[in-house]
Amino acid sequence: MIRSSLLTILAIVLASSLGCGGYTLKTVNVSGVVRMEGKPVPFVEVAFESETHPNAFGITDENGYYELGTRRYGLGAVPGTYMLKIHPVPANANNGKGTTTEIPEVYSRSGYKSVTIDPTQPTSVIDVDISSNPPKSKPKSVDSAETQMGAE
Repeated sequence: MIRSSLLTILAIVLASSLGCGGYTLKTVNVSGVVRMEGKPVPFVEVAFESETHPNAFGITDENGYYELGTRRYGLGAVPGTYMLKIHPVPANANNGKGTTTEIPEVYSRSGYKSVTIDPTQPTSVIDVDISSNPPKSKPKSVDSAETQMGAE
């Protein structure tokens, strides 16, 4: 009897210590500017995609500026390695502000570059310079918390 009461109390304490929110991952604020041939690219989706970390997304404003966020963890991205991709935004999405610049498909299909977000840095600035005539080679890896990404 005492044993089953202790097990019940232990189960209640364990369940209440877990709470409703569950486990929260630490995120790093990530922002930057997307440019094509030096000009800001408005209203494209910047996607950091990973098989091991929650994906993070942001949409550029009229000046090409973006900030990443995740669906579950809010603003920022979980530290780790991602494939950076640029996706056009449909004309009827984003309050009618869709992509106005032609984005080569390679940036959304293959990705732009592999990037790593450093967990020791509170913020990461990742500027993206794409080209209307992208290279045919595979994306290169970039391992830096604060990265200025240049055209190749």
